[in-house]
Amino acid sequence: MKVLVIKLRYIGDTVLLTPAFRAIKAKHPDAFVSALVNDWTAPLLRNNPYVDEVIPFRRKEAKGGGALARLSRQLSFLLGLRKKGFDLVIDLTDSDRSAIAAFASGAPRRIGFNDEGRWRGRLLTEIVRPAGPLHIVDYHFAALRAAGIPPAGRDLFLDIGPAELRAVDCFLDENGIGGRGFRLLVHPGARWKGKCWPAARFAELAGRLSKERAARVILASGPDAEEQAIVDAVRKEMTVPYAVFPPEGGLTRFAALCARCSLFVGNDSGPMHIAAAAGIPVVGLFGPSLPAMWRPLGDRVATPKVPLDCCPCAHTVCHRPETSCMLLLDLDTVLEAVDSVLDASEV
Repeated sequence: MKVLVIKLRYIGDTVLLTPAFRAIKAKHPDAFVSALVNDWTAPLLRNNPYVDEVIPFRRKEAKGGGALARLSRQLSFLLGLRKKGFDLVIDLTDSDRSAIAAFASGAPRRIGFNDEGRWRGRLLTEIVRPAGPLHIVDYHFAALRAAGIPPAGRDLFLDIGPAELRAVDCFLDENGIGGRGFRLLVHPGARWKGKCWPAARFAELAGRLSKERAARVILASGPDAEEQAIVDAVRKEMTVPYAVFPPEGGLTRFAALCARCSLFVGNDSGPMHIAAAAGIPVVGLFGPSLPAMWRPLGDRVATPKVPLDCCPCAHTVCHRPETSCMLLLDLDTVLEAVDSVLDASEV
């Protein structure tokens, strides 16, 4: 049996996909399981014992050769899927692009979502309509149940290799924060501005935890200019020593950093889920999105949020910035969340 799972979404989506692979292998241990994911998230599935093949999808198609050449490459990609001879496709993306890929695979059974009731539903053989709102992992499980596959736990899998850990240890030693001690990892960025807590409050939080828990502070961001600008804004407000983790090592290097830290504090984002998968305490700051759907999974997580009647929303920039959900989330509330995930003795 050959199974293709499609998830053409973002970092957090890919991390939260890993329980689905475990469930498929628990039900069909001899199945050959492939994962079709965006190329920049593919490293998150490295060495996953429940995934036999990762198929990276290049969403940003190369421009060389003109439109005809690009179309030829896309058709070649889809033809390659068809040649693999999949028996079952589980499309967990709910997008036009993923439905086309599912259909092009030629699999006789193609299960997926179509929440918007769009034309893409005709490309699938079975439409799943789970009653919501559900956590995204449970949303995945609903599609698996339609294929006769029961859940097999919600534990996340993330491979953190020794080479990545050694590289992180070198970074920590070079910045004088190696060895024992409390390390606070702050990730102040997010996929859009409306999900970001103010830079000054991140800096104030770092200052308070430096004083109260002797925290050694590490600031991190993704490689794009917008996220690095957010880190620069936090740096301007900092009143305590800190180190800046370079993003060039990629997602698996960031996962290794998480494993070496005592606490992650950041906005609702993919790195939040990586930190949870690494097994450290996580405080995820929520605003326009729902913790019920996107809460990080783990025993010691907190998701402070100010409830507003406009939540959830899909605005990349808040339409009422003076009273935005992230602006109304105050420092004391976040500090209480920190205390809730840490033991009083943790320093």
